[in-house]
Amino acid sequence: MPELTREQLPAAWRDDDDLCCVVLAAGKGSRAYPLSQVFAKAMIPVAQRPLVDYVIRYWSRIAARFLFVVNHRKESLIDHVADEEIPAAFVVQRELRGIAAAIQLARPFVGRRFVVVLGDCVGLGSFAFPDSMSMGFGVKRVEDTSRIHDSFSVESDGDRVTAVVEKPREIVNDLLGLGFYFFTDDIFDYIDRTPPSDLRGEVEITDVIALMVEDGVDVRALPFEGLYLNLNYPSDLAEIEAQRGPLDDWMADDRTGE
Repeated sequence: MPELTREQLPAAWRDDDDLCCVVLAAGKGSRAYPLSQVFAKAMIPVAQRPLVDYVIRYWSRIAARFLFVVNHRKESLIDHVADEEIPAAFVVQRELRGIAAAIQLARPFVGRRFVVVLGDCVGLGSFAFPDSMSMGFGVKRVEDTSRIHDSFSVESDGDRVTAVVEKPREIVNDLLGLGFYFFTDDIFDYIDRTPPSDLRGEVEITDVIALMVEDGVDVRALPFEGLYLNLNYPSDLAEIEAQRGPLDDWMADDRTGE
């Protein structure tokens, strides 16, 4: 299975020695009830390991440090990450108002470029990066396009994003938007400019991306090759556990991609 390495990143990203990975792990995980009643969502056991272990293992290949945005059952997550002995900081999202609001909390902690990862998303694979890019996010072609209803849809001209829709009613293609984002600090001003949506009354990160696209910002759809796992519902755990062999093999390999 292909692996993520720093060498695959576009030059400006590859040369950033202070690249921060922001892990969003504050939500209550209502859809994952009753598991989320017992665990922080990122601490739900998957193949006998907390979900966050796979997140750390994967993104350590390119990130110099981590920032965890936390809230629900945060103590167990903070204690566990502290035991991992990685460069990590924590910030509490006191009002759970979605991804964009969580990203805003990272503003004092990140540099020019940073990665944002949803704490319930695990990737084992690699991205097809262009030679250069300003910003982008992961996409994957899926056979079961109903999965896109729980994520976001993506339209593009080549790899340049032309439209995104949060939790779309109509599926326009087989591109699934993933919970992996590559942003510059320009994102913060765009979040400030984006109004709350009618969908949930909060600023949707897809609306932020749509505003950037409208302004002509070069946002890329980054094809992901490999295994992508997203724990939304308790039923998703069975699908993830079915991949236990690859997960165990991958975690047993202690390479860091350096």
